[in-house]
Amino acid sequence: MKTKQYLKYKLEKWQGIAIERDLYYYYKTVKSIGSLEASMKAQTDSELKFTANEFRSKIQNGENPDHHMEAVFALVREICDRKLNMRPFDCQLIAAIALHQGKLAQMNTGEGKTLAAVFTGLPQCLYR
Repeated sequence: MKTKQYLKYKLEKWQGIAIERDLYYYYKTVKSIGSLEASMKAQTDSELKFTANEFRSKIQNGENPDHHMEAVFALVREICDRKLNMRPFDCQLIAAIALHQGKLAQMNTGEGKTLAAVFTGLPQCLYR
C-alpha cells in the first residue's frame, strides 16, 4: 500500500467514514423515537386517533412540524404495527427521516422502501 493511501486509510479510520458521521443524527433520532414508542403502545386505537388529532391541531395552529417529528414517527410506527402487522425497522426509520428532510435515501431491494415512504405520507396528512 502506498504511503498516501495508507495515511488516507488511517485518517478515515480515525475520523470515521463520512457516511457513518452523517448517520449519527439519524441514529440519535431513531433512539428517541424508540423511547416514545412505549407510550404509544400503551394507548388504545381511539387514544391514538386523539393523539393524531392533537398533532394535527398543533401543526395547523402554526407550530413547526419538525418539533413533533419524533412523536409523529413513533405514532406512525405503532399504527403500522397494529394495522399493517408490519413493524418498521430502524433502517426504514432512517430512510423516512431523510425523506422527511427532503433528502434522498438509497436502500437495497427488499429493505422496505414502500414502508419507509409511509412515514412521509401519513404525517403530511397531519400537517394539512
